[in-house]
Amino acid sequence: MLLMTLYGPAFPVCAFGDKGGLYRAALEHYRATFTAAALRSLEEGADARSAIRALPVERIRIAVERGGRGCLLVNAATERLPEDQPTRRTVRDVLDANQDALANLLRAGARSRAREAGRNT
Repeated sequence: MLLMTLYGPAFPVCAFGDKGGLYRAALEHYRATFTAAALRSLEEGADARSAIRALPVERIRIAVERGGRGCLLVNAATERLPEDQPTRRTVRDVLDANQDALANLLRAGARSRAREAGRNT
């Protein structure tokens, strides 16, 4: 309520109840979208190496946009953990989703290489 009084209802934290809520909402968005670009590029015919390269490039793009405010995943982890258990679970979910996506990209790359090797023999 204090933030709402000081900054008005447009202040981003007010929309999420508190700073932890803001971080959790951002992390849920990251979980859902971070790996989407890499997986989409693979589905569109990019090679696995390019799709895997898209993962850190997307993180850097997000961290430097809007004046370089940084990555909310890193900010949430360093500011809210280990005390904030809901944020801790959300950070873990984001990292697990990233790991799963990377494993999927590596498997897809291995299948692609196996198909290419089969065509070249």
